[in-house]
Amino acid sequence: MAENDLKLLSAWPSPYVMRPLLIHDGKPICESLIIVEYIDENWNSGLFILLSDPYDRAIARFWATYIDDKWLTLMSELGKAQGEEAKAEVQEKLQEALVPLEEAFVKCGKGKTFFGGDNIGYIDIAFGVHFGLDKGNKIYVRS
Repeated sequence: MAENDLKLLSAWPSPYVMRPLLIHDGKPICESLIIVEYIDENWNSGLFILLSDPYDRAIARFWATYIDDKWLTLMSELGKAQGEEAKAEVQEKLQEALVPLEEAFVKCGKGKTFFGGDNIGYIDIAFGVHFGLDKGNKIYVRS
């Protein structure tokens, strides 16, 4: 690979690769949210994904983990639920899980468009990849 070579590998079926596998200068970087932090630290245009305040960064990391551990787990359960009663039970849990997330949106977003306020941030990326996915079942390599 050439110096500063960058490849992004992703596939539609997995939200984890929608926050992709990144290969930078021949070195793979795994774990979705770690990749987001890596990108934020290496290619910054002055608008940070993670805020500079340590407390704000910790809160953003907490909610990103909540989304992956709680929301994604429940979405998976919903997809596997057999029968209307089982689906309704999981849907109720999903509604309950949204309440604190909505409260976090109000608090973190301060009435703006994104969790990050005026600009997309860490929580927006963690949550947003679960919606509006390309349904092409393709694997993408971007250089």
